[in-house]
Amino acid sequence: MRSPNVARLVYPSFVTSDSRSARDWAGWMRGMGRYTRRLRQLAGLSQEQLARRAGVSQGAVSRLEAGRAINAPLVVVMKINAAMRAALQQLPSNVLSAESRQIMQVPERGIPAMPDEFAALPVAEDEPLEELVQLYWRVPARLRPGMVEQTRGLVQLLVSMDGHATAAERRKPRARRS
Repeated sequence: MRSPNVARLVYPSFVTSDSRSARDWAGWMRGMGRYTRRLRQLAGLSQEQLARRAGVSQGAVSRLEAGRAINAPLVVVMKINAAMRAALQQLPSNVLSAESRQIMQVPERGIPAMPDEFAALPVAEDEPLEELVQLYWRVPARLRPGMVEQTRGLVQLLVSMDGHATAAERRKPRARRS
């Protein structure tokens, strides 16, 4: 389900009439960290792989994802972002949600105003895809090949069933127009 005010989420106003209002930067960092983890998992990268691609330590990626990078140098965050963008560009164009594609555009990217707004941002265009990836990562590594094999069998069954349904629909007599 899409957020009704994506423009406000992605391009919020940074100047307010009340200069005393403070942002919850620690909360914002936790939200951004969780979102970064979801994107990394969707790209199929480990923290170590992303760190190597970014030229930073695995600990830097871990701190960012845990929301403990509030004092991280901007260059570290930008390196991780650039490596993430490169990895996500390798995915088919329809995998990322419109919101994720917008956020990954550094020159045009805005900052969600509240920490919980990250949770509302879909990572993938097809929301069940994100759930499937999360389920995969919850399975112990030694059991993943079996999970993939079981999934292949299920996909074959579903495609076969869909093919039979389509063939049956083609065999139905069409109503004649008067």
